[in-house]
Amino acid sequence: MSSAARPSSERRGSVEGRRNGAGSPPTMRYSSTSKKSGMLLKRGKFLHRDGVFLLHKKSRYLVLEGPKLSCYKKKDDEYPEYEVTLPQATIESDPSTLEIVIILPHRTENYFAENVADFNEWLELLKQASRSTIRDHYALVAVLGEGHFGRVYLGKDRQTFERFAVKVLRKSTTKTRSHLHIQRELEILRRVNHPNIVRLYDLFVDDQKLYFVLEYMSGGALFDLLAEHKTFSEELASSMVRDILRGLAYLHAHNIVHRDLKPDNILCSSSEWPFQVKLADFGLSNMLDEVDDSLQSKVGTPLYCSPELLMASSYNEKIDCWAAGILMYELLTGTRPFNHPDSKTVINMIVEGNIRYPEHLWSGISVEAMHLVKCLLKRNPEERLSADEALRHPWIINRSNPEPIRNDLTRLRTPRMPIAPLDAGVTDEEIQRVNEMRSRRSAR
Repeated sequence: MSSAARPSSERRGSVEGRRNGAGSPPTMRYSSTSKKSGMLLKRGKFLHRDGVFLLHKKSRYLVLEGPKLSCYKKKDDEYPEYEVTLPQATIESDPSTLEIVIILPHRTENYFAENVADFNEWLELLKQASRSTIRDHYALVAVLGEGHFGRVYLGKDRQTFERFAVKVLRKSTTKTRSHLHIQRELEILRRVNHPNIVRLYDLFVDDQKLYFVLEYMSGGALFDLLAEHKTFSEELASSMVRDILRGLAYLHAHNIVHRDLKPDNILCSSSEWPFQVKLADFGLSNMLDEVDDSLQSKVGTPLYCSPELLMASSYNEKIDCWAAGILMYELLTGTRPFNHPDSKTVINMIVEGNIRYPEHLWSGISVEAMHLVKCLLKRNPEERLSADEALRHPWIINRSNPEPIRNDLTRLRTPRMPIAPLDAGVTDEEIQRVNEMRSRRSAR
């Protein structure tokens, strides 16, 4: 059966997608995950009729999702009358009239429930959503780097002193398309929970910014770390590729295609062996439709794009498997199969699909390793191994060669910016130590 024609249920049933510690969606540590929707009466103007003043009340449909409250005139309206972020609000109430008062910096909204049970539930959820901001729980202590849509900080839990990576996105700078990517990334991070995928721990929103509190990966990007170690074995390479494939198998089992698998988006849990490798950055990811089972958008990084993504009208999760094959080629040889400074030339090389395996690069690599690379880099996606199938390849299952691979990944290292101190919560010695480590890497 054609890969593109496979039903979604078949992918969801993949074995690796259900194994290796994969669990239910992650629970937030501090931020509100409250969800509720329903009709409430909104306080209007006083009306004077027959010498009597009457309080006019208007029906409104409210949707509470985490820290955000949206108010619609009607349930089926496409756009809300207004939206507010509740961490900046004060919630008060009057049980005698079943009134809930939302006090914001520049306005006050009054609502009335129709019964006591509804009043109590709305009041408790609104109070939960309004109680905390990110700075109540985390200190943003240093800048770790710049992403496509925002900046990433080193954050510390103010109570436990645990470290996290905090991605901060400014709302005012997000264009419509960027906003869509951010919403999609958030939706995916809220769904996934797997040992080989960077985890979302908290989400905070205020008037100006979004804050994603993510798992802190102290080892940094995979190839940067390997460039520092200089040499490693096929045994260790097999372990790293297995982690990547496990993460992909889980995503594909849940109808998610990463679409931007590259060295920058593969992070290491530690800078010392042994460490776990995890997939990160789902800004360009998307979900396969239950009916169509294919995607059309041309996104990704050219060096890691598959031929069908560049040429065909549609594609599926096999584009991630191609990218995994490119990564494995780089990992084993220290060079790229399509290596040219001009993106258009790279795209033409990929479309032609003429991949070479020079003897001077591959003579020290096992036959099994080269076979897996070739199976992942099949030009026809129907012939290409899936992540699930690749995990059953002998090079992944069997113990690989423990002898060091003679390659040099220094040229594949990505530029790093120094860590800049921001706030209290981390010592100067800690920041200096991390900066010194990064300076040593850059000098090599």
